[in-house]
Parts: sequence; C-alpha cells; structure tokens
Amino acid sequence: MPNVFIENATLQNIADAIRNKTGKAEKMLPAEMPAEIESIETGGDNHYDNFWDNYQNHGNRKNYYHAFAGECWNDEIFKPKYPIKAIRADNMFSDGNIKEINVTLDLSECTNAGTMFGYNVVVTTIKDMLVHENLSLENSFRACTVLVTLGMRGVIGRTIDLRWSSRLSAESIENIISCLKDLTGGTAQTLTFHATVGGNLTDTQKATITAKNWTLVY
Repeated sequence: MPNVFIENATLQNIADAIRNKTGKAEKMLPAEMPAEIESIETGGDNHYDNFWDNYQNHGNRKNYYHAFAGECWNDEIFKPKYPIKAIRADNMFSDGNIKEINVTLDLSECTNAGTMFGYNVVVTTIKDMLVHENLSLENSFRACTVLVTLGMRGVIGRTIDLRWSSRLSAESIENIISCLKDLTGGTAQTLTFHATVGGNLTDTQKATITAKNWTLVY
C-alpha cells in the first residue's frame, strides 16, 4: 500500500526554511505550508530567491530524500530555482501532488532512486531525467498511472518497470528504448511496459529491445 507518511524531519526542515524567510516563529500544520510558501514567492523582493537558495542550498543540495513528497507540494509552489542534482532521490516525489516536473532531474551520480515517484497518481510529465547505467529504476515509477511524458537521457543499464503507466506517449516510449544499454554478451535486464503500451510496440521496436539483450515484458 502507498507510503502516506513523510518523515517529521522533512516537514520540520520545510517549516524552518519558511520561518527563516518570513520571520514568523509560530508552528504550522503541513496543510498551511503551501500558502506560506506562496506568500514567500510573491510577498516581496527576493523572497523566491531566498526560499529556494535555502531549500536547495544554492543548487548544491544532494540529498533529496522525500524532498517534494506528499500532498503539500503542488504545481503552484513547486518552482525550483536550480536543477535538481540528487545523489539520494528515493521517495523524492512519492505520494505527491505535482503534475508537471519541468526542472532537470540530474541523477548522473544518484545511488538510490527507489520509489522516486512511487504512488504518485497525478504526475503526467517528467520532462528531463538524466540517468546512468548502474541506477536501479525497478521501483522508481511504481503506481504512476497517468504518466504521459517521460523524457530520459543517459543510459538505462538495469531493470526498469513501467507496468503501471498505460498512457506513455509514443515519443517517450521511443526515447526509453533508445536509452537502453546494449547488453549483448552480458546479463539480460528486463523492460516492463503496461499491456496497452506493449501491445502498441512496433516489430522494429521489439526487435531493437531484444537485440540489446533486454527481456521485454508487458
């Protein structure tokens, strides 16, 4: 079942960052945080910069565990100032309420992307996601049922499971296939698509996948 709990430490960090920029000292409920963040972004000069410089450590933040998880984060307040370059990305958008992720997700040094988008049933767009061949994506998209655009770059070298995403665009599918590492002579990995997606694959696409020593499942 979905993980609906966000660690208290994550919420505490968000609340502390908000208070640091608003000057308020009062405690706040998670449901109050979106309005507080919106006021930071529009409430005066440099408030947007101040919040995101703090939350992303001027672009140097590497640990994004649970960073944008949960219903408090939505498209109105998710406006990162810097590309997200994460070494730890597990649960970063899990149980989330963000539909369009248009910022670059640089996972070129990532060691953990487990359930990165797990149980996020609203995300439709992941515009630019850079991966490396040793990164496991087996559980990264668990229960992402409305995902349409998945823009991937780099090399996919380990099992990737997209069985929940029946609406993937033709461009996204072709893009995923092009990123698959050629595993000829090595250990086969598995690419899993939703049955609808798999049924729409062309013979050429299927041949390309199997020629690279990938097991296709749908």
